[in-house]
Amino acid sequence: MARYDAERALELIDRYRARCFVGVPVMLQRLLALDSAQRARYDTSSLQAVVAAGAPLPPTTATQFLDPFRRLLYHPSGPPHPASGPPA
Repeated sequence: MARYDAERALELIDRYRARCFVGVPVMLQRLLALDSAQRARYDTSSLQAVVAAGAPLPPTTATQFLDPFRRLLYHPSGPPHPASGPPA
């Protein structure tokens, strides 16, 4: 993907059954900006971990991301943010 597109990222995660997503915090924010119907069209259950690096991760973004995605979220400059329960 030459230019980041949040919905396209979900499509690729779904299609290729990606196990890890690595991006900067703004990418997570753009995924969260999609409405729940858009996010629901894609199966992200293959994701086992998400790594946010390259910029500070706002605590609100980390908390908001864990709710719909339920994965272990790593931010290299801080501790991992555990999801509610093990990856599906």
